Amino acid sequence: MFIFLCICSLLVPLSMIILGYTWKNKPPKDRQGMSGYRSTMSRMNDETWKYAHRCWGGLNFVLGIILTILSILF
Repeated sequence: MFIFLCICSLLVPLSMIILGYTWKNKPPKDRQGMSGYRSTMSRMNDETWKYAHRCWGGLNFVLGIILTILSILF
């Protein structure tokens, strides 16, 4: 049971690392689709869409690493 809970507590940080790395290098193609960082400003044009995903992807990647370390320690 303890191992199962440890694995479950790592799901969110690991998904943040994977999504952050993916979006930082290759943002979702469709601005009107269901995935991606969808704010009014990020959907204005392709340049702002790519910039928003570079920033958001980098932030998610770093926060995911920090949360993974904290989850392992606690």
